[in-house]
Amino acid sequence: MKASIIISVGSSKVIFDNFLFNLSSYAAIKEYEIIFFNDNAEFYLDKEYINSLFYNNVKIINSSEKIGYGAANNKAVDYASHDILIFMNDDIILKPGCLELLIDDLQSGKADAVQPKLVYPQSNTIQSTGHIFTKYSNAHALENSSKDSNIANKSDYRTALTTAVCATKKDLFLQMGKFDLIYYNAWEGMEYTLKLTMSGYKCFHNHEAEAYHIRGGTRGLYSLDEEYQSAIFWSRWSSKISSDFPRFILPQIDSIGLSSVYLVINFSKVTNIYSLMNECNLRIDESISYTYYSGLKAIDFFKCLPIKLSQTELDIIYFANNFSQIKNNALWYELREKHNDLIIDLSGNVIVL
Repeated sequence: MKASIIISVGSSKVIFDNFLFNLSSYAAIKEYEIIFFNDNAEFYLDKEYINSLFYNNVKIINSSEKIGYGAANNKAVDYASHDILIFMNDDIILKPGCLELLIDDLQSGKADAVQPKLVYPQSNTIQSTGHIFTKYSNAHALENSSKDSNIANKSDYRTALTTAVCATKKDLFLQMGKFDLIYYNAWEGMEYTLKLTMSGYKCFHNHEAEAYHIRGGTRGLYSLDEEYQSAIFWSRWSSKISSDFPRFILPQIDSIGLSSVYLVINFSKVTNIYSLMNECNLRIDESISYTYYSGLKAIDFFKCLPIKLSQTELDIIYFANNFSQIKNNALWYELREKHNDLIIDLSGNVIVL
């Protein structure tokens, strides 16, 4: 066996059946031990049928109550017989060779935890290349950017990873105390890999390994108290995390003819905009805050910005949680076509307008 694949089952029957079909079609799947933890799913897991798909290399553990992502995976790990674990959500579609590339990184000593490039199947854009941090925020690195962009196609170390698909060493997982059950269906995997980094171990994004992530198909079906869990995470880690935001932004703006000074229109959830821009060697003349729009999926400039801002002589940086929130403002950007405006977001994306 190459590794033990750990899968917490809690999605819908359609998603899970599709997942079984795709996973069983993976070329080397017979070389893996597969452990399904049935987190009181609302459908029956047919052990005989599942065994027939995976060459009888299957263990199924059933829970009579829903215990959540962290607890389910923790219990499943107790049944793992291999020293390499691969955590995998049941809304993942692997591309050929993905798992072997992750395992190679562990066995070569390049990484102690490693994730692939995760792509949205709906849009063929990036879902996650790991996590990116500012002092008081985190996001999936390069989310919604083109999967073919230069920066997305560079393997690199990360402060933390997502465990939607993540390979790690079993002894380290046990050493770190498994997933912390103070969280419920969010933050557990990110904190585990962050602990590795803070303990001197290496977390890695391998861009050559790819998988599709439907996202929200598994843990998104649960009711989450994100505000509560976020507060716990930041109370623990805010004083220890260093911003890696410039590491993503600087390589992208190095090739751009930058303006000497910018006006920042801030739609993001962060307020320390001057320090963030300074970290990236961007000079700011003025910043205007619209952070109360940060939670919207789509922000219409003509509904929230005074038209006079479109006439400013300063070049503008539109700053958002993610550029997808503000990309559909075609006429506004057309009015500004003589300027060298930029969109920058907390996922580490830079877009030249």
